[in-house]
Amino acid sequence: MGIVKEKRSQDVLLAFRGRQEGMSTSDVASVVYADEFSRIDKVLTSQYVPPQEVRRAKGMKAQLHRRVLYHLNRLIEKELVRVTRTDTSGEKYYALDIDGDEEIVFGDYRKRRLVLSKPRVANLPTGAFEEKKIAVRFGGEAWLDSANAVVLDMEDLSSLYRAAAPLYSEINDVIAVNNFTNHVNANSAEKLVEFCKRMLVDCKDFDRRFSVIVDPSQLSPQGRQRLLQMLKMNAPAEHTVKFIFETSTKELQGNYEFFEEVFNVYKARKVFFKNKDIVKSPYLMGKAGPYTFDDAEWLALDKQPKALVAAQTTLMVDIKKFCESAEFSFNAFEDLMHRTLKTLFSASSMQARRTDACFKHLLNLSGGRDALMIARDYIRFWNYDFLRTAYDSGVMEGVFRIMRKRTRAFCTSQEDIYVSCGMPTRFQAVFSMVNPSTPAGLFSTPLNRDRLEISSLRDFHSDGFRENVRSKELLSDMLGGGFQMTLHKKGESNPEEALREVNILLSTYRLPFFAYEADAPKGELKNLQTFA
Repeated sequence: MGIVKEKRSQDVLLAFRGRQEGMSTSDVASVVYADEFSRIDKVLTSQYVPPQEVRRAKGMKAQLHRRVLYHLNRLIEKELVRVTRTDTSGEKYYALDIDGDEEIVFGDYRKRRLVLSKPRVANLPTGAFEEKKIAVRFGGEAWLDSANAVVLDMEDLSSLYRAAAPLYSEINDVIAVNNFTNHVNANSAEKLVEFCKRMLVDCKDFDRRFSVIVDPSQLSPQGRQRLLQMLKMNAPAEHTVKFIFETSTKELQGNYEFFEEVFNVYKARKVFFKNKDIVKSPYLMGKAGPYTFDDAEWLALDKQPKALVAAQTTLMVDIKKFCESAEFSFNAFEDLMHRTLKTLFSASSMQARRTDACFKHLLNLSGGRDALMIARDYIRFWNYDFLRTAYDSGVMEGVFRIMRKRTRAFCTSQEDIYVSCGMPTRFQAVFSMVNPSTPAGLFSTPLNRDRLEISSLRDFHSDGFRENVRSKELLSDMLGGGFQMTLHKKGESNPEEALREVNILLSTYRLPFFAYEADAPKGELKNLQTFA
């Protein structure tokens, strides 16, 4: 048993949690220095950044690599990490150097005692696809020990923070607070900022995401000012709160001045919107991608429990890599989907047998098994529109619609079988997208798809723009587990124009969840130099 006390070395070791396969230096850096790495990677993958800024970003990425390598080498000396291979470019890959019965104890990790052990390996139907990295488990081999996403709804901030503290071992992606509007109306700006700062520190330490869901139409005048103060604190932060604004066309117009201030504060930051005219259930954004609930199940709730899990397990499928591994055929893709569903059902069944052990704190919060009562299991697609580019949109639409119908039939069949045996169970699998910000290297190279971007209101009337948005509407309909579209504004943000453009998306298109992002002002990359 090894004991590790150094804070940054602990962070590096935690990057390997749940990972059976080796991690490259870049992989480790993307976890340990998540915010810095993400902003640098965004510059390096952009087609719109000047060459001199690309060179600077490469230098900053090299600095992150050197920091990580320092700690990796120290951990190799302690025989806690080993080199598994070196690729053709010379980059090394690492893994934990412990056996199945060995543990690494963290002496003091933010006043918590943590134990890191080698993850269990389960033999599941997608094994062959996982070996080829066509299918990837979110959470790695530890995916059976935790759920993906939870929505909390409690009366006061202190209770919220205490409730969230033990959930980092039970939730592996995102913790969200619903009805955050009530807290904004009831608390001072200082208390709100302090709560979010504490949540962000914990989420950064455990590599989780944090979202709050706000309905601006329910804000008091004082609440609006407090929320704007929070946004000003959040906008320049390295590790940010995801504020998700629930609104509609009518409510956007009724809160025009407030949203104008939001865009004025956020400038080049993404602003997330949920269209209340289309869906009632909340949306949240995690590392894996967007999450939501089934609208009918959400509306059927008499009262939301204090903790409600949105997703239990996730398998991510790389469609481009699948199609390139063998000649595409519908039967082959159907076999992949059937194996994926069987794997998710097996994982869900294993979790159900260990619910009391895996979700002790969630169950305590919800007063029983209510926390999991409308949770779903996710199949997320990377390069989901490869079928459209390789064949045509009709092929993509046909394949996804048939697979969605057969997925529903599979879930119903499994539930019926267990009910007939006197063992009622829940299994609902849904499709969604993989977060486009997923670090490079995990999946195939992203498609050079056209960004949905505009320069002015005139662009909304162009045939190319309308065709692009219609394809996003189609994907949003087919990927019922959540789809997030981003509208990119070329040039610096203009709050008045931004509001008009968001209003068009809300009133004209059936997009339940989308983000608006303006280009960063020139020189913003300089802020990267201040990263620690």
